[in-house]
Amino acid sequence: MPGVGRTQDPYRAGALEDEMAAEIRPIVESEFDALYNCTMLTFGVPMSDGDRADTRAWIELDRTFAAFDGDDVVATSGVVSLPIVVPGGSVVPAAAVTLMTTAPTHRRQGLMKRGITALLDQAVERAEPLATLWASESSIYGIFGFGSAIDSTDLEIAPHQAGLRPDAPVGEGRIRLYDGDGAKFIVPEVYDRVTTGVPGTMIRRERDWTQIFKDVAAARNGKIPIRYAVYTDGGIGQGYVRYRMTEHWRDMNAEGVVEVIELHASDATAHAELWRFLVSIDLVSTIKVHAARSRTRLSPLLGDPRRLRSSQGDSIWVRLVDPVAAFAARRYGVEGELVIEIDDPMGYASGRFVIAGGPEKATAAKVDSVPDVILSAESIGSAYLGAPRIEELAWAGRIDGDPSAVALLDAMMRWPVEPYCTVHF
Repeated sequence: MPGVGRTQDPYRAGALEDEMAAEIRPIVESEFDALYNCTMLTFGVPMSDGDRADTRAWIELDRTFAAFDGDDVVATSGVVSLPIVVPGGSVVPAAAVTLMTTAPTHRRQGLMKRGITALLDQAVERAEPLATLWASESSIYGIFGFGSAIDSTDLEIAPHQAGLRPDAPVGEGRIRLYDGDGAKFIVPEVYDRVTTGVPGTMIRRERDWTQIFKDVAAARNGKIPIRYAVYTDGGIGQGYVRYRMTEHWRDMNAEGVVEVIELHASDATAHAELWRFLVSIDLVSTIKVHAARSRTRLSPLLGDPRRLRSSQGDSIWVRLVDPVAAFAARRYGVEGELVIEIDDPMGYASGRFVIAGGPEKATAAKVDSVPDVILSAESIGSAYLGAPRIEELAWAGRIDGDPSAVALLDAMMRWPVEPYCTVHF
């Protein structure tokens, strides 16, 4: 894309030693096993032939990079092509960063920076305005221009404490249970429809669904196979929950656990009906929800919301690769026009940009005008998907500008639909 890419790059991530003269390039088929071994060694994950085959089927070989010290793979990085929904409902091409590892013998030699640079250069070539990732450590990726853009909430409650309020919505539909073989004909369509317009939603590839519906017995650790409860009304799927159950007994009392891996619902009625189903499962003492959309989606439906335990974290991190395309693709909470200056030590998003728009349309351009607001690539990445970040970051001293301009940017970047993502990569 003309005019997009790295500018002068003085960046060094911390007190690195001299950069190692390793070759970094996309791997070929015969090098996959070496890359996989390096990745699993660094993450400390047991290796199996099944996991190896699943990983190979899931990656995109021409977007999977390795650093070579002689013939040895000593660092890895990769991207999967997962377009993402942005505020306003547009779907934007994005480079979803994955497999970021460095062998313990080769740390602090600049390999991570070079791996990320290779991925972002490729994203520029493929006209992907955004890059995304799940951060294994929250202290690493901000220095590479990624900002934490979606909060993650884990929930836990006992079924007998999870009764819904008398005025909670009641649907006229029904819930049907499916195993993976049955769900693959129904769930993808429901996912695509009920997540339409939700910022942060990623468009799953066929290979992503293939991995989701696999449920290898050796990987269950004693848990039952994954099940899918689909709520339909008028013959149309309005939501589903993907879950598994673990059997446990103590003193002849059942203390099973239901783990909710994913729950999507079109509205509060579908959400309530799926929860009525979950709390009705027998022999269970605990329901756990991983990466829930938010506590506030469930607590207003509960008769005793204090019983709902929650813990906060982060999920998707975002960085702008092409700010003009990224700003023009999304919509804004209020009408406004501002010039912002982005400081990006890696160079991809550096510059001054005018953003003009509102809920219905938007434009953006690179300019030389005096900026109204100055912020980092990390900060604008945090706010891009519509979570209320600008005001928080300004309060913490991470954004410069006249208070009225900062307030306008905060109002523009906010979006009424909270960002959410359940796609792991």
